[in-house]
Amino acid sequence: MAAMAQLIIKNKKLASKLACASLIWILIWSQPYAVDLLLYPLERSQKVKRLQYKNQRTPDYIFVLACYYNTEGDLPNISRWPDCSLQRLVQTVMLYEQTKSKIIVTGGRFLENQDISYSQKAKSFLISLGVPEDKIITTDKGTDTHGEISSISQLVTNRKLLVVTSATHVLRVSNELDNVTASVAFFAVDYHSGGELTPYLRMPSLSALVATRAAIYEYLALVKQLFTQ
Repeated sequence: MAAMAQLIIKNKKLASKLACASLIWILIWSQPYAVDLLLYPLERSQKVKRLQYKNQRTPDYIFVLACYYNTEGDLPNISRWPDCSLQRLVQTVMLYEQTKSKIIVTGGRFLENQDISYSQKAKSFLISLGVPEDKIITTDKGTDTHGEISSISQLVTNRKLLVVTSATHVLRVSNELDNVTASVAFFAVDYHSGGELTPYLRMPSLSALVATRAAIYEYLALVKQLFTQ
């Protein structure tokens, strides 16, 4: 990498082109509308809409997938949960209050401190919000989507499942569950886009760049899933 960097520095034309390309990239993907277009197939596709929970049935289980929990530093517990985790877990509590279905929480020891299990921390959080302990099933397995779903596959086979996860994650989770159960609905949270397709122009936004990263990650994950399933 150091040799490549020196080569680029010596080649002023190449360095200039790369700098220009980087600037154009940032200008495009810091525009919220460009990100809306990028995210639309992930968050608003017809398949995602068909999978949305319509309150028409009581599921056997509410399944909430892991996001993250920060184990580092001197922080109050609430500050250790990123937004995606809070949205998933709080929405799960709301759905539990509506359906009284048992909750399945997955996520193993993938945190910075690998002595701590994500699912156990999530269980404690759900209990603190009023969910009875005997209504929560946990597995301490799964460091990615495939591993999480594999860890519960025997439990949920041919059961009615209501899945809570981020909107960008729905397609990938649905693909994983196709071979497990045919009865799946999703309550998507953690949207990165308002779904607006009418063109508009705004000031460049850091949040748009963050959303771009999330979208590109998910597209790459879908490609990997296509070749590994």
